[in-house]
Amino acid sequence: MVGHARKRLQPYFATPEQRVINGRMDNLSAFSCCYFDFVLAFGVLHFAQSMAEWERTLKEIARVTKVGGELLVSHHSPRSNLDGQPLAATAEAHVYRRASGRCQILLEPHELDARVGQWGFVPVVPTDEVTSPTERGWWVTVRGHYRLEVQGCVE
Repeated sequence: MVGHARKRLQPYFATPEQRVINGRMDNLSAFSCCYFDFVLAFGVLHFAQSMAEWERTLKEIARVTKVGGELLVSHHSPRSNLDGQPLAATAEAHVYRRASGRCQILLEPHELDARVGQWGFVPVVPTDEVTSPTERGWWVTVRGHYRLEVQGCVE
């Protein structure tokens, strides 16, 4: 995906390899506090393997976002059925196991709003959802648009 993104950005940037970097979502140490005006997390956060990893990621996003900056999130709901088989709940709240064995964090719209709200983000528009078919099932995608009202910067 990194290579694909760099290739698509070539017409717009002289050095796309400096614009798209490979790293962990819960470690944005390559960027200083209040670095971004806008953060896009489409199909990223639900791949956290635990709520601890998810929370570390939100802490990092809040740290690198400027006050007044915005966050767009596309996140799966536990009502998704990605593999044509029901998701299995685990002992940890919001953590579900897919048929492949991979765990994912899945949240409903009100849960996403509450979780990102803990880091100073408030909804810009009401969080909504859309259901889309997959090859073997469907996903329910929760879509949130937030603005950072309180700085989460802790260097």
